[in-house]
Amino acid sequence: MQSAGAERHWGGIQFERYADDLVCHCASYHEAQRLRSVLEQRFEMCGLQLHPKKN
Repeated sequence: MQSAGAERHWGGIQFERYADDLVCHCASYHEAQRLRSVLEQRFEMCGLQLHPKKN
């Protein structure tokens, strides 16, 4: 799954969607932590939250 926003801001990270899950292939732990923070904020704006056991 590639959205225009994700591609613009996170062009080096490949995103894949499986059913209702999203897999992000980050190059480092630091990159994954930064992306998680951004995703948590964006999901909150949409009334959603990341599953605590799947992260």
